[in-house]
Amino acid sequence: MSFKRGQGILIAPNVPHSYHNKNISSCNSLPWKTEFATFTGTMAAAFREMFDEKEYRLIDENKGIEVSEAINKAVEDFKERSSDTQMLSLDCYGIMLLLSDQSNHTHDSDDQSYVRFIKPVIDAIEESYMDDISAKELADGVFVSQQYLSRVFTEFMNCSVYEYLTNYRINKAKELLLINRRRKVQDIASDVGYSDASHFIVMFKKLTGMTPAQFRKLHI
Repeated sequence: MSFKRGQGILIAPNVPHSYHNKNISSCNSLPWKTEFATFTGTMAAAFREMFDEKEYRLIDENKGIEVSEAINKAVEDFKERSSDTQMLSLDCYGIMLLLSDQSNHTHDSDDQSYVRFIKPVIDAIEESYMDDISAKELADGVFVSQQYLSRVFTEFMNCSVYEYLTNYRINKAKELLLINRRRKVQDIASDVGYSDASHFIVMFKKLTGMTPAQFRKLHI
């Protein structure tokens, strides 16, 4: 397969692979470089769950840029503060969350239904997850009924709009719980779009198997 600038691939453990520049024999070939991260140890098991028996996951251009920046930050932090294991763990966890956000994207990015309905909704969620948004408002934003959007979204993303929004919010909450360790759980709930801290805790435990406080303590 071919990749455009900024795109990437997440490869499952123990899958043989190689890559090369298709234009390497051309005198006009532009220089290119790759950036990569390898995850082993206790994090390897978490990555296996992302693949759903597939050998790889493709990363789109927008997410690829974010992942590249996160990898570069982790490298610089390691060079400058290699003894700060907590900060380095946060860097690795941040990369994992970025890749996890992408793990269920099994779409063809050239599909007109994806371009017209799905991508705008995903973009809206990523930009406004901290606001009081609903599946109906997201459907209104792409000028279709909530029922129609739900059907098309599930077809592409293997989850409902509400489930995607909830997962995105909880993943962001995980980041904030680790980065802002002194910030109260109820404030983090508000940061990711939950006006009711109790509801946030219930949803967090439903998706992670633990409360926000337990999650934070686990990663001290």
